[in-house]
Amino acid sequence: MNTTDSSSMIRILLADDHALVRRGVRPVLDREPDLQVVAEAGDGAEAIALARITRSTWPCWTSPCPG
Repeated sequence: MNTTDSSSMIRILLADDHALVRRGVRPVLDREPDLQVVAEAGDGAEAIALARITRSTWPCWTSPCPG
């Protein structure tokens, strides 16, 4: 059970052009009670668009993304 106040959550945008990498990183981030993955992006353009609408507090770029 997550007891972390939602206002203190770090909202993460996970971006990588390899879906396999995103699928591997996300469970690690999801285990942390103060982290919330709010979106995943497969390229730079998608990451920028999602950052604007999700209001993420921290982008997690696991590799250089095209776009």
